[in-house]
Amino acid sequence: MPIPKYPVLFYKPVTSIGGPFDDIPVSLMAQEVEGLDYECELVAIIGREARDVSESEALNYVAGYAIGNDVSHREWQLKRGGGQWALGKGFDGWAPFGPGIVSSNIIKDPQNLKISTKVNGNTVQDSTTKDMIFGVAKTIAIISQGTTLLPGDLIFTGTKAGHPDTCRYGSGSNDEDEEDGNETEEQIVTPGTAPNHSARASQAPRTGHAIPNGTLDRSNGQTKRIAQLEHRLAMLEGKSTVPVPVTGRVEPNIPSKPVSSVDTKTADSAKREFVGLLRGEADQESMVFRKKGFKTQYYGSSHLATLLVHFPETRAFMKDAINKYPSLYRLQNDFRALKSKRKNKTLEPNLSAHDADLLALLPDQETVRRYLEYFFQTLDTMYHVLHGPSFWEEYTEFWKDPARGRSGFVVIMLLAMAAVRCAAAQETINYMIDSSVPREHAIHWTRICEYWLERQSKKHLNLTVFQCYCLLLVSKRMNIIKIKEAWTDAGTLLRFAMSAGFHREPSILRGNATVFEQEMRRRLWATIMELELQASLERGMPSALSGFSFDCIPPLNLKDEDLTDTSEIPLPSEPCEKFTPSAFLHAVQRSLSLRTGLTSQINDLGAQMNFEDVLRFDESLHQELEAIPDWKEPTNGSGSSTSQSPKLAKALFDLTLRQYLLLIHNPIARRTDKNPRTAYSRVACFDAASRIISQHREIVESGHIVMMLGRDDVFSAAFTVCHHAYLSQIHNDMTLQQPTATVVSLVERGLSMMEEVLFRIGKRSLPYWIVAMALSKVQSVTSNDSTTNYEQQAVERVIALNYRILASQESSPWDQNIPNVITPSATGTNGSMGDPENDQPPAANMSFEWINQIDMSNWLPDNLWTLDGVDAQNDLSWI
Repeated sequence: MPIPKYPVLFYKPVTSIGGPFDDIPVSLMAQEVEGLDYECELVAIIGREARDVSESEALNYVAGYAIGNDVSHREWQLKRGGGQWALGKGFDGWAPFGPGIVSSNIIKDPQNLKISTKVNGNTVQDSTTKDMIFGVAKTIAIISQGTTLLPGDLIFTGTKAGHPDTCRYGSGSNDEDEEDGNETEEQIVTPGTAPNHSARASQAPRTGHAIPNGTLDRSNGQTKRIAQLEHRLAMLEGKSTVPVPVTGRVEPNIPSKPVSSVDTKTADSAKREFVGLLRGEADQESMVFRKKGFKTQYYGSSHLATLLVHFPETRAFMKDAINKYPSLYRLQNDFRALKSKRKNKTLEPNLSAHDADLLALLPDQETVRRYLEYFFQTLDTMYHVLHGPSFWEEYTEFWKDPARGRSGFVVIMLLAMAAVRCAAAQETINYMIDSSVPREHAIHWTRICEYWLERQSKKHLNLTVFQCYCLLLVSKRMNIIKIKEAWTDAGTLLRFAMSAGFHREPSILRGNATVFEQEMRRRLWATIMELELQASLERGMPSALSGFSFDCIPPLNLKDEDLTDTSEIPLPSEPCEKFTPSAFLHAVQRSLSLRTGLTSQINDLGAQMNFEDVLRFDESLHQELEAIPDWKEPTNGSGSSTSQSPKLAKALFDLTLRQYLLLIHNPIARRTDKNPRTAYSRVACFDAASRIISQHREIVESGHIVMMLGRDDVFSAAFTVCHHAYLSQIHNDMTLQQPTATVVSLVERGLSMMEEVLFRIGKRSLPYWIVAMALSKVQSVTSNDSTTNYEQQAVERVIALNYRILASQESSPWDQNIPNVITPSATGTNGSMGDPENDQPPAANMSFEWINQIDMSNWLPDNLWTLDGVDAQNDLSWI
């Protein structure tokens, strides 16, 4: 065959894909005449969508490389196919490749690889990819002209070494080499590295023993081959740095099992099952709908409850721990004793909106300033509703004569302080039962401010009222106050703002709104939308934003100093790359429509996201992640005590987007089959979860624990890692068989941050317990140690944390009769097997059905131990 001017192209169907150790079936048509041949080729896996790319940019679209066998039938390819090569190359299972994909980050030059083939130990091909007529970059550039290459597409790059007239390899007859029982080994070696694992091509059935068409085990065999294909090509756009095994366990010296000659399913049922797997259809609805009559509660797919619903092994582990370890009952009794002593002893706060009562709530001036500065450094990055210069100007004037200050300004200060009270606490933290004293202060301030807001006129609205409404929601989020009402409260505020026209571009008002007022309206509207969207996501509900249009433009990227109440002409916005206090709100609005659509689709009962939708959204989210501005920290000491951190804003931006990657991939990733889409999504989930935990770790290490108080990212990320690590181990899925130490280290980092949140707020024992038990479940299936060891460790760490809270109670007159707190071990008090009088075992008829209904809509550890059978089943408000 003469050397062509352009690459000779042909397409193999997806059904031709096979694993490196699979048998290669030979259909009856291919057995009519001799001509079976093999071709060892370099395979390029496309990592992202490519169209009309240049040769110089082509390799940027490659996720990784593998070795493949382009099995061919020369007679049907060259003589009987009428010039259509696909007829001689596209039979089922005739494109095996693997056993791994090497990232393009490792193979920088695909034209500098050694490639060889052995048949029964004899080398029949030995050359390098330098000999290719058309290099990988050139091939991709030509193929992509007018044709879109999608992530996961495989490009077999052809074979040069051989007889040009027959396209056969350099030694031996191809017909003889493919006789039954012969073994083909293919190898590609990267310069300076060890050889890839040799892939043994699978055996063809002996001539005369063909498997009739229609009787192959298509529901298993075909799905398996397709799974092995996309298992490799879906390694997250080349992010894996090591070759990834194709099958669950690679054993190169053991022949693969022959293809079954009996199909136990009908063709139609197999096809329906196969199509369902390709679409990634969920086999269980992800939602929680519970309680009776009209006292029902509903939480949709994006609510945290669905994570535990789909990992029942953790719930079973928790049940076992409750039954097995009596110290949990000792802890229960201690909490009950404390609660009963204080019941009806704590007076309700005197709610008053009088100016004097509001002033009485303020701490000393130094403390107030410290809290407010921390608020501007952290939360004001995301919820930029205060104008810094005018705020601090009024703050200075206020302390000259507090009695003459505006009550609205006092409320703003109280709400801002309440939002950061737990995070900025410097004193030793004590507790009131299970709630920290700083949180109790914040709750008191928030309730008084809410009472004040309820009594403000709805006719004479001003900037302060809307600022207070936004800060009220922020304070409730940070202190876990009426968290079940967060979604309805945010929706009410959204509609309240719309009734005031905040959704319309304020410049339309012209002379009726100053430049300052127009910009503050934009900031408030952007903040309200972000609060409503996040509340919708956390509740598992569609966002109200998806139901109407608005034309208010994003806030301008301005320094607060450039915006004054005397500004008369519209101000130009700074470039997106320049960091200002409004930079986050300005930039994050670009992805608002994407996030709104995703929130609604994830939680819409009538919408079901197939795998193609997931890939499309995944690509869009990664584009937005890549577009996050690289904001820099101020230099030359230009930062002040109230300066916001560009690093913090960038991390928040990343978390705002990355949480959606977990949500779109989780439904597919938690499937127990070995469909390739499952493998892709499982790796995507692990990558997103590990990055979420790392981002939060960086934020916490920079001294900003406050960002964790209002988000559940770390819980969802750590629990997701445990779930998928468990599934990978149980189902022998090599995609995510990370070393146990890696998984444990990642989850432990998450637990350490959750522990810090628990100590600062108190109301976070349940998520900590769940993740600890999930981790112990993973360790129990990946270690040779007994399950009891890991289960006991998880129980003991939870008990120790709760007894630390019990040991740090705020002193009250009625506490004198409460016995001293002694921290027991998991097996019993002071390491014993338990005190029969104090550590009562569960009643024989006690039901633990409540643990199956956990929806995690609230975190109340004091009631966590209230296991009173019927009460626990019927009253799940604590969960």
